[in-house]
Amino acid sequence: MKNQIFVSIMILAMLIITVGPPALLAQDADQTTFGTWDAVKAIQPGQKLALKLKNGRDVKGTLNNATDSGITLGRGSKAVTIGRDEVQRIFLETKMSSGRPALLGALIGAGIGAGGIAIAAAADDTGGTDGELTGVVIGVALAGAGVGALIGSIFRNKKKLTLIYEAR
Repeated sequence: MKNQIFVSIMILAMLIITVGPPALLAQDADQTTFGTWDAVKAIQPGQKLALKLKNGRDVKGTLNNATDSGITLGRGSKAVTIGRDEVQRIFLETKMSSGRPALLGALIGAGIGAGGIAIAAAADDTGGTDGELTGVVIGVALAGAGVGALIGSIFRNKKKLTLIYEAR
């Protein structure tokens, strides 16, 4: 009976570790799409933008205004106007949710915790009951999930850049 529990937990841990991360780390499809200058003009004032200029410089700021001839960004108390012909790429900057990295960390932590206890329990022949073993495995898996979620949310990317314009 002890071996059946061990095998079940190991299979579950391996499924979580191998199947979970690719689905969680998949990129959003809209991250690589970009439009015309009309897409830039449609952005609401106050949005944070990151510009890559044709001369290699990077400019970040808050959108004040976008016209056919250029874009005006607020940078602190100053406003900077950049001509449309100077812009290579424009990215919209948004804050990332901590949910995806926290979930990934929780899955990995739970798998490592459950797998480690299951391996230790399989090697131990002291005769603990199956109910005790199951309780310990579940408890350690939950603790591992909590620690993994905390670590995942701490080390997440804070910003997401979405390409909205690229000069042709």
